[in-house]
Amino acid sequence: MNHRAYLQKDCGASADTLAGAYLRSREAFWEADASKGKEHVSRRNQVAEVMRRRYERLGLVPPENLARLASGAPSWAAGHQLIAVGGPAFFHYKILSMLRRSHQHPEAPVPVFWLASEDHDWDEVRSFPFGAKGSTGVAWEADAGRGAVGRIKLDQSARSAVESWAEAANLEESWKDELVEAYGSSESLADAVFKCVHQWFGEDGLLVLDADDPELKLLAAPLWEAELAGKGIGTAVERRTQWLKEAGWSPPLHPRGVSLFEIRTESRVRLEQKEEGVAPIDGSWSIPASDAAKEARKEAQRWSPNAALRPIYQEFLLGNHAVFLGPSELAYWLQLSEAFVATGVPRPTLELRDGALALDRSQSDWLDHVNWHPREGLAGVEKRWNEQVALGASQFLPSWDFIDWSDELATLASQCDVTLEGAARAAVKKMQKAYDAHAAKIRRAWKLQHQEEHQFMEALSERIAPHGTPQERAVHIAFIAQELGGWKAFKGKWMSVTEDHPVFIVFAGSGADEVR
Repeated sequence: MNHRAYLQKDCGASADTLAGAYLRSREAFWEADASKGKEHVSRRNQVAEVMRRRYERLGLVPPENLARLASGAPSWAAGHQLIAVGGPAFFHYKILSMLRRSHQHPEAPVPVFWLASEDHDWDEVRSFPFGAKGSTGVAWEADAGRGAVGRIKLDQSARSAVESWAEAANLEESWKDELVEAYGSSESLADAVFKCVHQWFGEDGLLVLDADDPELKLLAAPLWEAELAGKGIGTAVERRTQWLKEAGWSPPLHPRGVSLFEIRTESRVRLEQKEEGVAPIDGSWSIPASDAAKEARKEAQRWSPNAALRPIYQEFLLGNHAVFLGPSELAYWLQLSEAFVATGVPRPTLELRDGALALDRSQSDWLDHVNWHPREGLAGVEKRWNEQVALGASQFLPSWDFIDWSDELATLASQCDVTLEGAARAAVKKMQKAYDAHAAKIRRAWKLQHQEEHQFMEALSERIAPHGTPQERAVHIAFIAQELGGWKAFKGKWMSVTEDHPVFIVFAGSGADEVR
């Protein structure tokens, strides 16, 4: 297996994106807190004990790193909402990015995966990724999930959907058996994903933390209290968002006055500030500021942070030295710098995750031959193929200069009658239109005569962006890994990239490795 690693700032994280601008000038957007992690040692011990009990309940042996986390060792985190059967490959790439960089760090930070099981975007969660040969698999019913998706109970129908997808995707036996076992032995979706992440990365020392644990929610009651009392992070987020807008950016997160949801049996309802106190948007109840402390603790698991408060909740519990984020995720974390200051929660260092693309050797060789770069994406491949087709067809087409013809004909016509200049140019334009139509037929004929190349390019385009979606967001990691020598070999090759920066890795066949 060959690979090349390109710096992310030279790929998708261009200077005109918030994530790319941050990579180039971190201090302008986010000042890391020198005290990060120091006051979290005692809380870490509590958090680690809650995590230990979750592993025990699921019948799993936690990695030895759990003891280090409890003792206050520096930690790094990556998180994601739940996605069916482990999701497209980028779910794994975020974790692999953190592990790769942590293995190079002298302090050997403890890697933690934050299982964001409270998300309520069921449409995203229920989608199954593509498997072998482009199979689309199956999806759970549209009305199967409501409220916090991690709390969804796995019935036989859900388990059967996983088994059907695993068969349709043609997964190798080890992956299929692990998925089927995890979903078959779990009561909830959160437990199933917890088990899967442990199976995939437990041997690498990765710890899994389920953010919807009632004991962790109780530890974070001061955050819920502030929001319920109308003294939350909304104003701080709004200020920073306005600063970014004035600097010319379009930050993705919409600030809210109250950064909490109420989790109900079949819904997750946004809260807002009203005259009588904080209340859900349906107005079914209200809490006056005087009752905020009591209500925050009485049913702590009832409250769920929104996208702005979730990072504060994570860092309140863990005090990480660094967090690994996707491009959009990093952009909205940059809206939270003042919110961290307002809550007194230390700010971690923000790191962009790695990206990747898997190809076969012939595809990689062709891209090398035409000097393609990952920043060009599918558009760059299509551009080069169109240029190749045009060049091949050009031998069957005369080189006519319609601009010169138009000028010449118009000049001569106007010498005879000035009113004929427009008609002369229109005549040449009509000729050019007919020529272009004929040239298109020649190009199509050339493609038909070069079917092997045409089919190769179609396969390459589909490999880079299946059904128009970038590979890492469409294809399951198991399918990618088994074509590159298996999961362990794939992980090992990823970890061998020594660049201590976010990278985009292009994998293919076998051969020499190179960092560009």
